[in-house]
Amino acid sequence: KYEVGAVSRRLYVIALGFVVLLLVLAVVLGVFDRVRYGDLYETAEILDIIDNKYVDKVDVKKCQEKILQSGLQACLDKHSYYYSADDIKSAKPVGGTPFGGIGLAVDKKDDYIRVISVFEDSPAQRAGIIPNDLIIAVDGVSTKNMSSEDAANKIRGNPGEKVVLTVRRGQRKPRDIVLVKEIIQQLSVKTSFISSDIGYVRVISFGQFSSTEFYLALSELGLASDFFELPTVRKDYARGIVLDLRKNPGGFLNEVLGMLDFFSPEKDKLMLSEKGLHTSAKFSTVKKGPFHDLPLVVLIDANSASAAEVMAGVLKIWGRKIVGEKSYGKGTVQVFPIFLSSGSALRLTIARYFLGEKEIAVDGIGISPDYEVKWKKSEVQSEEDFMAEYISNFGNLEKDPQLKKAVEVLKDKIAN
Repeated sequence: KYEVGAVSRRLYVIALGFVVLLLVLAVVLGVFDRVRYGDLYETAEILDIIDNKYVDKVDVKKCQEKILQSGLQACLDKHSYYYSADDIKSAKPVGGTPFGGIGLAVDKKDDYIRVISVFEDSPAQRAGIIPNDLIIAVDGVSTKNMSSEDAANKIRGNPGEKVVLTVRRGQRKPRDIVLVKEIIQQLSVKTSFISSDIGYVRVISFGQFSSTEFYLALSELGLASDFFELPTVRKDYARGIVLDLRKNPGGFLNEVLGMLDFFSPEKDKLMLSEKGLHTSAKFSTVKKGPFHDLPLVVLIDANSASAAEVMAGVLKIWGRKIVGEKSYGKGTVQVFPIFLSSGSALRLTIARYFLGEKEIAVDGIGISPDYEVKWKKSEVQSEEDFMAEYISNFGNLEKDPQLKKAVEVLKDKIAN
């Protein structure tokens, strides 16, 4: 009996010691985390005080979401963002999938939300909204210091819902525009013949199926016959192509890489490197592309961003000529969604990308054209009239100076 009791006491002491050790570790780790994440502990403390002492009833959860949203924008880059569980429900789905909205692509400018592009035959286009318009409020809520993601989530929604945008154009007085949301879906690639031997391919965005649409566009131009064989050509085929990436905000990287493989000069040619503190990757061509020697000229402008800059930049490295204006300069890679336990999520920048063997940086720099061509605004022309002229003449060979120059360069390439 004595021996059994002694063993029991020893086990009790060991167990008690283990519990004490766990408590000590918890305290030490808690102190460590409190030092490491002190501001977050303080934020939680503040929210608790607000909940218990503030003069009015406050939705503490909503308050926390706002702190996280504005806080991430303040301490990270503008492409990293916190989504509440409600935000996730209204977030735009993967490219190529229909969604409810009014047909706008937006970004941030001078504390407000700027229109980058307007989708064709959309509520926004029919209401007369044009690129470079500033959205200074959504449903009466100011967009000052609002992220572009937050604004986009407020604009999107179920078909049939109304949204009121307060829009300012140039120096004009802001006006309220009431729009009704619709299902937004459009092809990301459009093609046509500019002349009997010059094809025009406009990539509006890099959606989920853009590389397939691109292949079909080449087929329409009489060029492509099989993904894996050399192309056969028809009698009425394009001897050269103008690739228009203007107003293209980007999209899926794998779709860009799939398109670039059509034009790769050789197998295993490095196209892109991704570098971040916790990640790195390299992307090379699969084979020598069937159109490696097809005359090609690329159009870009200040709204060509992200994946569009990868496409233009790599083609420039491969010797293709670029016409237009310096591109936007977004050279970062995001992961989305990173789900949190609460059902909310993060969009987080994990790397910067660099082009070609020389690892050319894009972020904050952009792609410079070989031939700089800008739309010219006359001294007597208002900003509004200029933008209206730009929209109506975009893609018109006779009145679009950038397209006109691209065709001129392409004809010279074909002749040589």
